Amino acid sequence: MPWSERLFILEIFSNVCAKIGYYLLKNKDMGLISIYKNTEIGKKDAIKGLSLLVHFGIVGFTNYTGRGVRYFIKKAHFSIINYPVYIKYCEDVYGPHGSQIAMEVLIRKKIGVSAIPEELMETTKKMIRDGVLTEESVNGVKRVKEESEKYLIFSKKSVDSKILTNFFYNDISQHFTENTKKVFSAIKSFYPAPSPLNRVLERCAEFQVVPESTGLSIPPNINETVQKHIKYLIGYGAVSGGYEMYQVNHESYLDKIKKKVLLEYCDMYIGSTASTVLSMLLSKGYIEDKFIQKHLLLESQECKKTLFLLLSERFVSLQMIPRTADCAPSKSFHLWSANIRKVFGILEQKVQSKLNENYIELSTLEENKLFTVPGEYKQKTDQIFGALEKLHTFCFILSL
Repeated sequence: MPWSERLFILEIFSNVCAKIGYYLLKNKDMGLISIYKNTEIGKKDAIKGLSLLVHFGIVGFTNYTGRGVRYFIKKAHFSIINYPVYIKYCEDVYGPHGSQIAMEVLIRKKIGVSAIPEELMETTKKMIRDGVLTEESVNGVKRVKEESEKYLIFSKKSVDSKILTNFFYNDISQHFTENTKKVFSAIKSFYPAPSPLNRVLERCAEFQVVPESTGLSIPPNINETVQKHIKYLIGYGAVSGGYEMYQVNHESYLDKIKKKVLLEYCDMYIGSTASTVLSMLLSKGYIEDKFIQKHLLLESQECKKTLFLLLSERFVSLQMIPRTADCAPSKSFHLWSANIRKVFGILEQKVQSKLNENYIELSTLEENKLFTVPGEYKQKTDQIFGALEKLHTFCFILSL
């Protein structure tokens, strides 16, 4: 099979799963008999392979009356792509034991409490307290009756929120002073509920916000200090509210971080000039190429080359305004624009495609390890692992 047609998501388990996956990719809605006969796999192996692919959400199935069960490849975002991000988060917060537990629960989907080794129980209890692991529910209702065995599942929704909050806090840490970070933490502690100013002031005192001098003869006042930093956070889009009621603006930040991912992707794979041009198009709306040349100090040829490169990647669109000789004599000209919502969907596809390319390249390097210079092999694998870490993070953010 050509390198460009291979998909890592179908090859990470076994040769049997890969055969089934590629067969279903070319043939829609196939039954079990067709699958194991056409792929020349034994019936038992085909059933095991399908079970594994269904378990990880790569293959779906429909039970038709009279036609039996039909299998198909899911085209939506595969949740398994986010597993490295979840495991890294658990490792950063809970250490190696946390990543080990997360890996087991994610792979198995659920794990019995009795199956967890004694040395991991303390970390497991911490993860349960933090909402990372939750007890399995039956039909959406938490089990009340005590049973001989309790099962734990990974709470993806809770962890998604925690990881996003971490990104948010790190972003605030990079751009603001210690006092602003403490004020943000105080407001964040009430999320998702809005908090009145008097409660924020109480929490800021707990976080030891230092009153700042205004430069006048008036002594430093914590009330004025906190309100000043709240205004900074509102201006940055991190906090929203009014009438002395404030809350963390997760929705606004999510849009901001997705835009940051888009520009970082452009910087990695298209070039820094393309990233700068796209940033201007996203902020200005419809603009002429001459405007971009003038404000970014670009040569005409370089500007047009960059714009058409972005157009070929489907990140921008081009509209020609025809000559209006009857009412306002002028030459025809072109307007460039970028639709942020449309671009996010395209970007998610491109990031998944780059993930696939990197994993296939890594697999090819492994296969040809004996024929590669050791130093060169290590350098290439380090580059690929670095790119994969970023791409998995991009994929996670875009899936939120």
